[in-house]
Amino acid sequence: MNEASLLIQAFLMHNSVPFTRYCHPAWIERSQWRTSLKKMNVTSTPVKSILASDRIGDKLLMGVFPELDADEHSLLRTMPSTVSLTASQEQETLASLRCEKRLLSPLSLIFRMEGNILLYIPEDLELCEYLSFPCADATETVVLARLDFLGSFVPAAGISVMHVQPYY
Repeated sequence: MNEASLLIQAFLMHNSVPFTRYCHPAWIERSQWRTSLKKMNVTSTPVKSILASDRIGDKLLMGVFPELDADEHSLLRTMPSTVSLTASQEQETLASLRCEKRLLSPLSLIFRMEGNILLYIPEDLELCEYLSFPCADATETVVLARLDFLGSFVPAAGISVMHVQPYY
């Protein structure tokens, strides 16, 4: 467990957000992560998170989607009025969130920078009972009930949420 994972899990415990932590072999690609969760019979929906900026460039946006094979550009199009971050903006943001791109999850928003961060959530994520998030470490996964994620974690972390239409 790295320091960021420890701080995320301490935040969850301090705010009485129920979660389950799974340890598994390290993964390099997200497909390896999905495979390890299947092997452990983790009954939750793995999520994929992407970073963007609003068109004005003063708000950081994070999209949280059920893990799909859709590429980042396809998912980005579902987030209205957004643009991709430049490579340097993305690296700076990931450093402030204490994670790598492949480990990006809304749980890292407890380390957010100054200013607003808007979390985009598609309507079909509302159909998932449990969600699997990387936890700033490629050897750990945190599972939260969707209701605990939206009802407890998001308010405790001070994150604003916007729901978006499905991206089929």
